[in-house]
Amino acid sequence: MARYVKKTIHLKKALLMSKRSLVWFRRDLRLHDHPALAQAGHDGRVLALFTVSPEMRKLEASCWWLEESLRELKSTLHDKGITLLVTDVDPTTCIPKLVEDYSCDQVLWNDSYATDERKVELAVKKSLDTKSISYQALDGDLLFPHHELTKENGDPYSIFTPFYKRSQQETVKRPIAMPEEWQGIRTEALLTIEELELLPDHPWTKKFASHWSPGEKAGIAKFQQFAKSDIEAYKKMRDFPDAQATSEISPYLTWGNLSVRAVYYAAKREKNAEPYLRQLVWREFAKRQLMQHPTLETKALRSEFEKFSWRDSQADFEKWKRGETGYPLVDAGMKQLWETGWMHNRVRMVAASFLTKHLLLPWQWGAEWFKETLVDYDEANNGMGWQWVAGTGIDAAPYFRIFNPTTQLEKFDKHEEYVHHWKANQDLEPIVDHKEARERALKANKAIK
Repeated sequence: MARYVKKTIHLKKALLMSKRSLVWFRRDLRLHDHPALAQAGHDGRVLALFTVSPEMRKLEASCWWLEESLRELKSTLHDKGITLLVTDVDPTTCIPKLVEDYSCDQVLWNDSYATDERKVELAVKKSLDTKSISYQALDGDLLFPHHELTKENGDPYSIFTPFYKRSQQETVKRPIAMPEEWQGIRTEALLTIEELELLPDHPWTKKFASHWSPGEKAGIAKFQQFAKSDIEAYKKMRDFPDAQATSEISPYLTWGNLSVRAVYYAAKREKNAEPYLRQLVWREFAKRQLMQHPTLETKALRSEFEKFSWRDSQADFEKWKRGETGYPLVDAGMKQLWETGWMHNRVRMVAASFLTKHLLLPWQWGAEWFKETLVDYDEANNGMGWQWVAGTGIDAAPYFRIFNPTTQLEKFDKHEEYVHHWKANQDLEPIVDHKEARERALKANKAIK
């Protein structure tokens, strides 16, 4: 009897391990803490797929990061015996075809929270339902499942502080252990990564390689170095752009080279890590705001700003983009963005405030420019960040909070090391007087009330 039971258990296990899974990679270009890949590996044989959408191609600087990440992911998966297919064919078409061609039993993926990518996922689900193909969408990009952390009545939080306090009452799910052994599905390539033609024609991407090493391995190493050396001083030093006291892992989180849960638990082991952990929860809050407000990046959440009298000066906008405003801290930040595809967070706030308050130009213009030029572009963070600075969001700084770029320089770059490093021209005449610009901004704000 015992022998029969043991044989039955082995048979059931063998049947379970016989599944063939197609794993659809989204913004999760890694092997650690990857729920969809883990389940596929435990179930049996694995085939991996990444699809490029037209919306992704608009992320010009970020596409450089994507291409480099795909190269590493393909190599890492190959070492495990798994093939990564890449294509720009509509996933509603190519996924069912791959399932049929390679006799897959199921399609697995981790949810993405970008607006257009969520629409694509819904279309894929409908396509798979129509063909009676089994699928499962898992949670791999949040600290807490997206349906958790609501108010007692079930409504989502619109203010960060109570959301953060609520988050402290819950436990972040532990990173998932990955299989030690893998079985791949033999297949033929669709396109090469080069044939995807992800890189834009703009010259700025050629500079990025001297500042960044995209991918999972580099992301892990970068965060480990930060946790070991700088996380304890993060609260005190994070606002000083020349101190290099931030983790600089935002692009690794954007494309999922790093698991946010793995980062959370690694950080939690260090001393005085709470200020840094709070920023990870802020990222979580932004994603939930985007799910609640899909137009977060284009439409003011405060309806009164629909009547705001924004200026329409392309000349001033071009000077802001080129770092030629005559305010060294703003200009240094814009030059850092152009050279590296990234900007220090304190300087992002000052530069964004200058665009929306000093120049009275629409915050959507700035959001679109960041969308094109940031390697860490994230729709939720970008939209909520710009609305926070512009005062148009539901949990935003009040409009009358106008950063003085001169006093910000004196406070956070006293010896002007950051400004000198990025060669901001300090001889330029300011394109607008701070006092006059501030009064103009307050007058425009008063007019809509």
